[in-house]
Amino acid sequence: MVKSSSTWLLIGTAEHLADKLSALYESNAVDGYNLMFPFLPTDFEVFKRGVVPLLQAKGVFRKEYEPLASIDSVTYDYLARDNSDEIKGLKILARSVRSPCLPYITSIH
Repeated sequence: MVKSSSTWLLIGTAEHLADKLSALYESNAVDGYNLMFPFLPTDFEVFKRGVVPLLQAKGVFRKEYEPLASIDSVTYDYLARDNSDEIKGLKILARSVRSPCLPYITSIH
């Protein structure tokens, strides 16, 4: 693992990468990853097939995601008024407090 400026460069086997990435996550050094690959899409596919299952087994990479999104209240109200089919079936979980900026409909997590 090499650190240069604000970027970590990880080089190694799938097991080595999974160990390093999960250690960073478990030590609260990161809460997610921004990945860059020199050769797309090949390197991404190798990472996805080799490293991701190992991270999932360690419990630091989700296997499934909830169908959840945030939307600003102005857009939501516009869609409700003019294009109700686009928001059909959506459920509002929570709204952010009123403020000078756009309020968001968000998750409670």
